[in-house]
Amino acid sequence: MGFQIKTKGNFNFKRSKKYLNKLTEINLEEILHYYGRKGVERLYDATPKSSGKTASSWSYEVTHDRDGYHLEWHNSNTRNGRNVALLIRYGY
Repeated sequence: MGFQIKTKGNFNFKRSKKYLNKLTEINLEEILHYYGRKGVERLYDATPKSSGKTASSWSYEVTHDRDGYHLEWHNSNTRNGRNVALLIRYGY
């Protein structure tokens, strides 16, 4: 059994080229900033708010190096040198 491809009209990959060119225009850093902000919102919502300090201490950072882009979330609230968000997470 053979394999066949049939086309109609001028099949010069015009649409495919346009699509592939559009893909190369993606700004990955902008996308990571978007998800960084969304992540901070979700972390704020999920963090207990007895004082609100830990919940409002979330931030994110987008970095770029030779290995690619990186997205990290941080919480700056500490007590006695320990990160309060981690203490809450592990039940202290």
